[in-house]
Amino acid sequence: MKNIKDKLSLFEKLPIFFKSLFKSDTPKLAKLLILFTLVYVFSPVDLLPTVVGPLGLLDDALLIPLMTNLVLGMLPKESIIEEIPEDKLIQG
Repeated sequence: MKNIKDKLSLFEKLPIFFKSLFKSDTPKLAKLLILFTLVYVFSPVDLLPTVVGPLGLLDDALLIPLMTNLVLGMLPKESIIEEIPEDKLIQG
């Protein structure tokens, strides 16, 4: 299972990340982390303000992949497998 998740790109993981918010088998902590990520990314408050320039975007750019991988690690195996594109399952 870990090999399959490693083969997925961030853009393939993001739909799984967002869809898991609405699934009943997703742990509550994972749902809380998804909500935190959404609020942080879309809120005007950042750890590094955007006025700092490219460094201001760095916190968002690091947070999204970090939280996506963290949440996917918390999800039940079956929940991930049903969302993985079929061509990735065949390769893995």
